[in-house]
Amino acid sequence: MKKLIIIAFIGIFFPHMANAKNMIVNVPVLNVRSCPSTDCPILKKLSKGDKVKVENVENGWAQIQNKNEYSYVFHKSLRNSYMYILYYIIGIIAGYIIMVGIIGSFNNRCRKCGKWNALYETDKELIEKVKSNMTKTAYTRYKDHTTRREYIVPATLYRYKITKKCKYCGDITITTCSEKYEN
Repeated sequence: MKKLIIIAFIGIFFPHMANAKNMIVNVPVLNVRSCPSTDCPILKKLSKGDKVKVENVENGWAQIQNKNEYSYVFHKSLRNSYMYILYYIIGIIAGYIIMVGIIGSFNNRCRKCGKWNALYETDKELIEKVKSNMTKTAYTRYKDHTTRREYIVPATLYRYKITKKCKYCGDITITTCSEKYEN
């Protein structure tokens, strides 16, 4: 869980840092050189799909690290590793889950004792039932385009009185809510 929170934090606030320096070889064979020049000796060769960690890019050459040694490859022969997008998506989802939990707990705070997640529903009473309408949207796909059509359908609006009780101090809170359903 701790690891997920750290990944979420990095994904939300620093998506460019989450694996942004990891790159992938995008040519069949890539020469790894001891200095940033084609005149420098070749230390080894990398194959397409190999992963490298880029430390710095200057004058078209990427400085990579391999076992505490620095070497150089031609930067245009690399492509980004899009792993950071996964971290970013995980961060957004985790942030959404956290926000839903926080917002949901606002409705569950006792006004008398002030404790969070203290209220539980004891009664839900139907106050009013009103005939209404609701707008629905239909999408039709035909070959290369989609058309959107809105139409009105009959619905019923239900209004409820909800009674909640605090599990700590016993205070009773009464609220109302509405729900609309298609007929």
